[in-house]
Amino acid sequence: MRANQVFIALLAVVLVSTGALSSDSAAQDADPSAAPPSMQDISGRWSKKVGDDEFVLDINKSRFVLEGKVAGRGVSTMRADDVQLSKDGILFGVVRSIAWKGLDGSISMHKDQLRPFAMRCRVLGESLSVPDVRFFGVDSAGHLAMIGVYEHIQPALAAAKVKPASANETQRK
Repeated sequence: MRANQVFIALLAVVLVSTGALSSDSAAQDADPSAAPPSMQDISGRWSKKVGDDEFVLDINKSRFVLEGKVAGRGVSTMRADDVQLSKDGILFGVVRSIAWKGLDGSISMHKDQLRPFAMRCRVLGESLSVPDVRFFGVDSAGHLAMIGVYEHIQPALAAAKVKPASANETQRK
């Protein structure tokens, strides 16, 4: 089989396992009064702590980056550059780059290994709820760690309310 056929077959398995292809599962757990999220709703940086570990989701237009900071071990980064959001709020795509940086300075890169993923997303105020996750090649412990509520991370300039340099200079004069 060609690479595209393998990709489509793997993506179909992921979508079926998450219920993305079944409107029944979305209807069962969704708030009937809540509209499904748009890509604009879920775009941004979101953070979640699990014990001493931290997961950061960075979603922007069609890009997805998941960074897992594992206490005492290192940082894992997964990146997908062509993600989509279904009408039911399922973010899906293919991770093409996985990097691991250990605390000892060791670096491991895996590129062009197609790893389909899907995750159900809901925006709850300033939080992003991820009740279902499926990542090809990630064990059940990894799936359980990724499920949960992520808090929105405010941009550094907005949070600190730092004035631009030009405004500071005019105040000094």
